[in-house]
Amino acid sequence: MKLLQAAGSTPEPLRWWLRFGHNLDRGRPERRISAALIALGTFALVSSLLVLAGTVATYQERLARDDARIDRGWLSGAEPLNDGPRWRAANDAVDYDWVLVLVVEPGPDSPLPPGLEGWPAPGEVVLSPALAGTAAGDVLVERYGSPSPLEIGLAGLSSPGERVIYVRPSTESVKNFSGYPLTGFGFGIGRKPSPFDSGFLGGVAYQRSVFEPLVGFILGLTIPSALLLLVGSRVGSHRRDRRSQILRLLGGRPREIRAALIGQVGIPYLLGCGLASALLITALCIDLPLPHVGFTVQSRDLRAHSLWLTGALLLGIALSALLVLAANRTRPGIGTRPRARVKPASWRGLLALPVATVGTVITLQQTLGWEESALRIFVVYGGLILITAALPSFLSAVTAAASSTGVRIARRFGSTGFLVGCRQTLADSVASRRLASGIALIIVLVAQAMTIGTITSSSQRAALALEQSLGTTVLSLDGIAPTSAGLDASPVSTALRAAGPDATLIALDAEVSPGGSTVRLFGDCSILGELGAPCASAAPAAAVPALRLEAAIADRAGPGARVESIPLTDDVARSDEVSWYLLSKSGADLPLEPLKTTLAHFSLPRASIDPIGRGWLIGLQESRDRSEWSILVVAAATVLLVLATLGAIVGDAASDSPAAGVATMWGADLRFAVGLTAARVVLPLAVAILIGNLVALYTTLPYTMPPLNGYLPEGFFVATAVIPILLMVLLAVASLRTVRRALGSWRPGAAT
Repeated sequence: MKLLQAAGSTPEPLRWWLRFGHNLDRGRPERRISAALIALGTFALVSSLLVLAGTVATYQERLARDDARIDRGWLSGAEPLNDGPRWRAANDAVDYDWVLVLVVEPGPDSPLPPGLEGWPAPGEVVLSPALAGTAAGDVLVERYGSPSPLEIGLAGLSSPGERVIYVRPSTESVKNFSGYPLTGFGFGIGRKPSPFDSGFLGGVAYQRSVFEPLVGFILGLTIPSALLLLVGSRVGSHRRDRRSQILRLLGGRPREIRAALIGQVGIPYLLGCGLASALLITALCIDLPLPHVGFTVQSRDLRAHSLWLTGALLLGIALSALLVLAANRTRPGIGTRPRARVKPASWRGLLALPVATVGTVITLQQTLGWEESALRIFVVYGGLILITAALPSFLSAVTAAASSTGVRIARRFGSTGFLVGCRQTLADSVASRRLASGIALIIVLVAQAMTIGTITSSSQRAALALEQSLGTTVLSLDGIAPTSAGLDASPVSTALRAAGPDATLIALDAEVSPGGSTVRLFGDCSILGELGAPCASAAPAAAVPALRLEAAIADRAGPGARVESIPLTDDVARSDEVSWYLLSKSGADLPLEPLKTTLAHFSLPRASIDPIGRGWLIGLQESRDRSEWSILVVAAATVLLVLATLGAIVGDAASDSPAAGVATMWGADLRFAVGLTAARVVLPLAVAILIGNLVALYTTLPYTMPPLNGYLPEGFFVATAVIPILLMVLLAVASLRTVRRALGSWRPGAAT
């Protein structure tokens, strides 16, 4: 009666309608589930927008710190000097991971770079916190000099985990140090870095454009968060919709109906906004390390752009409110969730998924050689979109067929609960399709993410095979500047002496012409003769396998080049077109790390010396970092999609159970609830897990074929089969409890 009066001619204040909506269905399971999902969805959506704003802020601050540590002499384009205060940047690596090496020789009045409290002594090495106390740091100190008591501060690092060292040449190596004039650090007045700029040094120089992480976060965080919020807003909404229409028919004003809705969703919405605000305050106060990727979000970066983050917070709060209200809007004449017209399962729905899956796999097989082409990415993602679009209709048809079979089985064995559940599934094909599609899609996406991470390119496989077969018996020397003083003054002679009597030095030059390519080998004629390439002779590269330089020759001159052997003279050291190699005459490994140390003590920046192909493998650090970030984003998206699916499942089970309550009049017991749960939850989930695994295995098959040579990683079947099955069991138990509680609310005593 109070409701009739409130909706009629006697208006109540809006606070009454807020209390009215707040008290509606407070004890019903779907109301609690909806509240939990709205809170989580609001928190996730607002947080995802904070992540987007924080990404832009972090990029800009990283670039600003990178700008501040650059020598102005280098920026001015001045020529390198061999005396006076000077600075130079170089790259090194330990364990296939980049290290930024900054070599400095300061003068008495030279300004300090950001992050250094004082200059290191001659021959000392200053480490960043990420290297201090680690095995990699010990290797670098041994390689370049002696440890310094100083440590690089955060002001001199783009991020706390950046691997950077400052090296001051020793009194012996400083005479061979060529660097840019050390006049100051930073761009000075007139430049303010933008988050869309490119970096100069270290990891900042190799980071992708800011647009790439923004797109990834939108796809992996913002969209799944919005989906979670929409699902939470619609759980059990048919009762809310009917009530809204009744209020409208009784003369309720739109603002009163909205106030009642706000009363229902307002507290969980405010809770989600409060949690997101607390996350922002925490991120502004303390640094937050991210799991798996080894990256720390620095609070100082976020504080520098607190206005951006505040705007993102307000935008997320407004967008969340808009989604919740829009999902429950009332429309004249109909509810916001009209009962879908029941359509019989069509056999045409069974054709779309096989056609999309087989077509995707065939296209992938035909494009396996497009290693560096963006078209292959289009094929992969285009195929996934087609499969995603085809999954619902296929699963709906298969679930309907399984439910029809379940009806016959239930009739034969007299299982009333299973019979009612199967008929409900047949009557509500939309809910069953949503349930099955969500789980199957998660399985397919997880399988794709896990397998794509194992793909290797032909260059990577060739480099790995070359390093495994040759070890350190052949070492490539890079960064060798030509010298007019001859071989004795070149770092190559220093490396040859340090390598011992088993090593020989070879220089390689090539002439490429349409009529055929020729490679000239310069070396000790007696040793070249022992290796099968005597001086004044010419032979195909494949005919001199003892040289172990086939890969280097093919890289310079292509396959089929002829090799000419020529004595090594001082003139070769004056050329800037030759490549230098150290070969082990006996085929034993050469001492790689001692050679790196010797070259670093001879001149700075030191000449690079590594096994053939290792430089290419070190360059994959960017790809490895991107893969780790992709795994983190996919994991977050999976969690959000799982929550959305679980909420839809349990909420539908709770709201549909009262429709079966009439069966409790015949004394339905626990077996009735078990049968109902098996039909409404277990049956669609089992179909989804089976179909999802079949599609996942078939679509990942091309990644395991040459030339991609990927593999199903460890834990693949745990992630795609074992965990979904355990999840199905947990869902069944949760749904069973919800069903029994709902049946008990229809007729007290039915759930006991």
